[in-house]
Amino acid sequence: MAYVQHPLSAAFPAMSAAEFQALKDSIENIGVQNPIFLYEGMVIDGWHRYSACVEMGMPCPESQLGDVDPVDFVKAQNKERRHLSVGAWALIEAELWDWRAAGRPAADKGAPGAPFPPTVAKMAEAAGASVRTMKQAGKVKREAAPEIKDAVKSGAVSLKDAHAIADLPKEEQAALAAAGPQAIKEAARAVTPSNEASAVQSQPGANSAPPAEAGCANDGASHEDLAADALEDYQRLLDDNQMMARVFEADGQLAAAMAEIARLTEENRVLLTRVNGLINEKDAAVKAARTYKRKLDALEKRTGTA
Repeated sequence: MAYVQHPLSAAFPAMSAAEFQALKDSIENIGVQNPIFLYEGMVIDGWHRYSACVEMGMPCPESQLGDVDPVDFVKAQNKERRHLSVGAWALIEAELWDWRAAGRPAADKGAPGAPFPPTVAKMAEAAGASVRTMKQAGKVKREAAPEIKDAVKSGAVSLKDAHAIADLPKEEQAALAAAGPQAIKEAARAVTPSNEASAVQSQPGANSAPPAEAGCANDGASHEDLAADALEDYQRLLDDNQMMARVFEADGQLAAAMAEIARLTEENRVLLTRVNGLINEKDAAVKAARTYKRKLDALEKRTGTA
């Protein structure tokens, strides 16, 4: 039976072509180690495993999702296996709540004191983001082109840059996405200053407000939100550094291979030097043999034995 991807699964970024090929290679070598999970007749977890098996014509083990909250399930399944930015998690959180708001079941829906739809603060807490970041994610979810949302989730584009260009026509956003992350970043830098200036000028007493206060009134961000954003940026950089550290630590085989290449290169140099020496010895031996041959010929002529 053919399946489609569940919306809760589709809220998370797709694998890159290289990652998907590596998955196919793994499945071809050792098979599918974990079953896919189905919910509402769709694949809620394991979409890439399922797609790889379909492409390769291989069976894929499957299981039905049990009596657990589906949103909590996909978040738990993806939390450890993916290294996503805070902005990406905020956008994903917004999309997951969209699914719940469409009348889907939720573990806390209807529970005493549990607001539904949730407050922005609650969504921010669930995503591990600031309220300001969560508000930016909400606008990106509503206004950004699908290509821009995908770029945020994959980590190619920051949520702040996506938020800055979210007011542009979707066709223009799609063109920027096709041009690449740098084009999006440049467009965001070009749009942001003019928006900030017009926002400041439109407020009463903006001309007399100190620069720091004008900046805060500009986007409605509190000092706490700004501090939280700075902390998120720091955490994102820290996560990136830790990820690179894991890459280098896991690169022991490459280091060993490079050492072996260096050893073989040196061994080859020594052997080449020896071969050159042997060639020189051979040339000297040939020269000596020719000299002795000439002497032998001369001797035979003198003795009449030639």
